[in-house]
Amino acid sequence: ITPFPAAAIEDKGSNAPDDAMNEHLIPVDINTSDNTRYAHAILEMCSCKRTKYPQVVAFIKTQSTRYPGLQLKNVKYAEPIIKLLDADKNLVKTVDIDNSWSTEALVEFLDRVMKDNKPYPAGPTWKTGV
Repeated sequence: ITPFPAAAIEDKGSNAPDDAMNEHLIPVDINTSDNTRYAHAILEMCSCKRTKYPQVVAFIKTQSTRYPGLQLKNVKYAEPIIKLLDADKNLVKTVDIDNSWSTEALVEFLDRVMKDNKPYPAGPTWKTGV
């Protein structure tokens, strides 16, 4: 198993507030034996950060369509994060993506945590979100 870079993951309980001021990120090693698979995920990043995170842009262009439950969002001034959602689209975890993540690490991570992955990639388009 290829190790993933350490990331900050936030567990959201069912009654946790959504207020960004109250969020608390807890550093956790992604290389856990947790086999939870998520139906949906959101990759958020500002398009102004493309030059700072070329590996994320490469993932978006070449691999992101493999994941039917993955939504791409352009969020103004946001560093790249992946929000993992349950089947009812409730936020379960937030994964902070830093520069130590390679394109391959993103693919391996999402292969491990996402349901219904497609075996062959195709190029997507960047979707803007609210």
